[in-house]
Amino acid sequence: MNREEEDGKTLFRMIATFSGDNVYLHMSTYAITRTTDKCYVIDEFGKDKFILKNSTRKFAYPTIAEAKFSFLKRKKRQIEILTRQLHQAKMARRAIESELQLDPTETIPPFPWA
Repeated sequence: MNREEEDGKTLFRMIATFSGDNVYLHMSTYAITRTTDKCYVIDEFGKDKFILKNSTRKFAYPTIAEAKFSFLKRKKRQIEILTRQLHQAKMARRAIESELQLDPTETIPPFPWA
C-alpha cells in the first residue's frame, strides 16, 4: 500500500518548502504507533506526539483532504499575522521619520559602527 493512501494507520500534514521563487508542496506522513479513545500517537523524531482526535486544530490529520484544508487555514492565518506586522513596522518607520523630520524618499545614513 502506498504511504500516501488513507489507510487509517497514517496521519497527514502538508508543508511548503521554498527554493528561490519556487514553492514545493509536500505531504508528510506519520505512522500511527498506537491509539487511545481520545488520541492518536505518532513517533516524531523518536518521541511520542499525541494528537487529540476531537481537536479542531491538529498537527496531522487522518485524511489528505483535511491536511490540505488545514494547510490553507494555516497560510491564511500566517498572512494575517505578517500583514499586521508589516503595517506596524511601516507605522513605526513613519513615526520616527516624522520625529527626525526626514524626507521618506531620502536614504538613511549608515550608522557609525556599521
